[in-house]
Amino acid sequence: MASNKEAKEHFESLIELRGDISSVLDTLRAKHDVLVGIYQDLTTTHRSKDFVFGLDSFFFQNELIQGECKHLSSVFGSIDNRVYCEYLTVYRMLIDYTRNDVKDQRVTGHAAFNQTFTPYKHLENSKVHDVRAIKEIHQAIISCLSELESLLSNREAELRNDKQQSALGLNIDNLVYMEGFKNMMLGGRIEMFYKYLSALNEHHTNYYTRLLLKAKLHMGVVEEDVRLKQFNQSGITNIDRIPGRTQKSVSPVAMKAAEESAIKSFIGYDAMPASKKTVLDGLCMASASGSELGSETEEIDYSINPHINVTRDGIESHYPYKGDAIAVLPEESEIASNVGDIISEFTTSDIGTRVAVEGYDCPGTIRFVGQHHVERSLRCGIELDEAVGRNNGTIRDHKYFECDQLHGVLVIPRKVTRLDGSLSAIGDK
Repeated sequence: MASNKEAKEHFESLIELRGDISSVLDTLRAKHDVLVGIYQDLTTTHRSKDFVFGLDSFFFQNELIQGECKHLSSVFGSIDNRVYCEYLTVYRMLIDYTRNDVKDQRVTGHAAFNQTFTPYKHLENSKVHDVRAIKEIHQAIISCLSELESLLSNREAELRNDKQQSALGLNIDNLVYMEGFKNMMLGGRIEMFYKYLSALNEHHTNYYTRLLLKAKLHMGVVEEDVRLKQFNQSGITNIDRIPGRTQKSVSPVAMKAAEESAIKSFIGYDAMPASKKTVLDGLCMASASGSELGSETEEIDYSINPHINVTRDGIESHYPYKGDAIAVLPEESEIASNVGDIISEFTTSDIGTRVAVEGYDCPGTIRFVGQHHVERSLRCGIELDEAVGRNNGTIRDHKYFECDQLHGVLVIPRKVTRLDGSLSAIGDK
């Protein structure tokens, strides 16, 4: 027989899965917002008709990303509505059964049997029911089933007592049989409602899982097409994550091995030609690495300033790391760069020049111009005005310049632009 504990655990897993989808969609929206900002900047600085064709291509790229995000969000809302509808239906069935068949005032008078929820209307397709309401309905169902289980336990105790009385010679056999029948019916109804919850959980898990796979695949497309090294995101999508709460986590945005296998199974990966396999592998890899967050053993402290962007494996995140975890983060913007040598217009005489750095939304000051001490290619060391960088000017125990922690970045010259708008490098063709 299914248990109250199992029903709670299954629902908690479902809510966690839903939270992963919300996180991926939030990340996609944030990336699109950054692209919109870039497009607006480009239209401001390139007003000539000569640039219209090139800007239209960028606009269409943004439009595709936004269209897919809207579609995923619409499906997300539809699934939420279905979850709300089906849990509300189970709750009403439970109330009707208890009032019409059980008829025990001690049970029906309990608060769990007298809650009011917003009616679900099938014609209101645009109305999205909040996840908090879904959680409240599920909790009400669990509480009602707990009360019925307590009632059944009391009735079983009464039945055992009556059986003892019957064994002493009282002619109450038929009473005992009827009590046993009613208890069996009550137990069967309780079991049926738990099975309802189990079946709904399986259905909803399938819906959410498939949507999560689609969202992560789209994330892979975006990551492969557009390399945004830094963007600000706001808020934490999981309503149970409150500021100050510490938990061990892996980014819900990153593609997991099991998810990649599921996608490949759905589309018949093994029978695909090599060219198509290569494309899909690239998308999955981009999703897996493009938004990777920490490891299962690292603690994330949400009480730290959520607007500070730190990095792992070369990717920036709005999730700050706690304590010593920062020490293991990559200190460079280009890891194993293969961009080759370029001709830079910056020299040591430009140290102190105010510049903007591609991928960082605050200006900075040049503190170093010279060769990377390992790769021997040109680099510019920038001290950013805000703590959104990667280092303090020292990288792999090699000191390039000095600045406060997380204010320094070491980048290839073509990513640096003077604040007067002049280009930083040539020859990177």
